[in-house]
Amino acid sequence: MSRLGYFLAVGLMVSACGGSGSPPGSSNPPGGNQGERISGNERLGWAQPAGSRDELAAVRFVAYVDGSRVELNGVACTGNDSPFDCTSRMPSMSPGTHTIELASYVMDDGRLVESGRSEGLRVTLVSATPGGDPPPASSSQQVTSDGVALRLDAIATGVHAVTALAFSKDGLLFIGERGGRIFIETAAQITPASASRANAPTTELSDVHLPSPDAGGLLALALDPGFERTRLVYALYTVEAGDGSARFRVARFREANRDLGERAVLLETLVASQERPAGALAFGADAKLFVTFGDGGDGSPPVRSASYSGKLLRLNTDGTTPADQPGATPIVESDLRSPRGFDWHPGSGALWLADRLTADTEALRVRAGSSRSGTAVRAVYALPSGTDASAVAFATGALMPVMHGDLFVASREGRHLLRLRIDRRDAMRVIGTERLFADVAGRVNTVVSGPDGALYLGTDTAVLRIGPG
Repeated sequence: MSRLGYFLAVGLMVSACGGSGSPPGSSNPPGGNQGERISGNERLGWAQPAGSRDELAAVRFVAYVDGSRVELNGVACTGNDSPFDCTSRMPSMSPGTHTIELASYVMDDGRLVESGRSEGLRVTLVSATPGGDPPPASSSQQVTSDGVALRLDAIATGVHAVTALAFSKDGLLFIGERGGRIFIETAAQITPASASRANAPTTELSDVHLPSPDAGGLLALALDPGFERTRLVYALYTVEAGDGSARFRVARFREANRDLGERAVLLETLVASQERPAGALAFGADAKLFVTFGDGGDGSPPVRSASYSGKLLRLNTDGTTPADQPGATPIVESDLRSPRGFDWHPGSGALWLADRLTADTEALRVRAGSSRSGTAVRAVYALPSGTDASAVAFATGALMPVMHGDLFVASREGRHLLRLRIDRRDAMRVIGTERLFADVAGRVNTVVSGPDGALYLGTDTAVLRIGPG
């Protein structure tokens, strides 16, 4: 490509999360040229020339850490004119002093064409803990208000902003990061004794876009009910439109040899909020795909009655509307603002959905009986202040029988797992709430009930397992 030099990244610097960048080498500790001291929480920043945002969308970036090539994940670029301000999370590094060089590349008729490398940035990593929280302790224990002894273990580290977890019946665990990187592992082989995923093989959704460094990206993964036969994986994530805005995309992939291919886009074009895109997807007991989207920041859902924004949909596995949907529409529920997750009660089958109604109010909507449209919302429960829900899951299985049927809410900014105790005689009634592992788990981005009956959490720095103490 004759314009390869045009794509050369310039101005490599360290940018603190939520802060401004500083020139490389601005903070030199005594004792030699060790460059900036970093904790791994910072982001790389650079100015990226490009003729337009469409041209920029074709560019990918790599870092050379002490000469070793590493693909950069979670790249976000802002601005409307060249050069664009771009950032990415730090590449994985061991504690110590390293030199980072940046390069960009494009694919030209199937051929990788890479720029020269930027000037080296010297850094000293004092803590190998990317993300907003330190890694959790290898294990921690807590006794619940009703006397259940629980133990939390870190079963996978070396990960960044885990926002999606999914188990297959044939023993695979899918670990999805916000930036689109996915680890596909044999679940039984992931143990606290061999927890680090820093150098584990991965696959990546290359079209994932982060509207801001800590928002959007990969939101959810769901496996086809017949995954053992079809190998189909469904993903909900944000992409960048031609005008620079964020859009939701629902895509289907086929897993083969721990990799994802054969992408088929099922839904797209829905506007996502730039501040915090919200949505979720999961398969119901009827083998239909349920997916929900935020309202895109528009506070007037009734105006968009024909749009899928702010709605919960029920779909066939190919994205079409099921024949038994009343009114021949996939819409199950409307007037949602920022839906964070949903799940079905294991006994009654009632659908519980967490939604942020206003800037200060979060609630659970409970839909009884059939999940098809036409069934009324039976109850609305306000969540405790400061929850900041990011996902929900009911506890199932016999591993923790006292908790079976209780609802668990992942709390991102609240840094805990919220337990809602459900009345065993009335599955619509909440009889108590309590926070679990507060300030221990870190920012909890997602929660699922595993096939062993334990609860699995995805945080900014680890995958955690909660089981009996």
